[in-house]
Amino acid sequence: MLLSGGLAAMLSGCGLFGVGSTYRYKMTVEVETPDGLKSGSAVREVSYVKQWIKLPDMAGVVATQRGEAVAVDLPGG
Repeated sequence: MLLSGGLAAMLSGCGLFGVGSTYRYKMTVEVETPDGLKSGSAVREVSYVKQWIKLPDMAGVVATQRGEAVAVDLPGG
């Protein structure tokens, strides 16, 4: 039992169970209005892990997103 737990702990660091990445980007939206150009922006984060060991009920890539929607303050609401 201890040997199998130690082996799993060692292999989890070598990328056998999954390889992934996280990146952030800034999204800016510009809207032309009669009062001129209005803009708003937000930062989003996307993370994904590619699963190397696939079980029948699991997908090959697991992705998550975090962040807020872009809001633009327009004249007249």
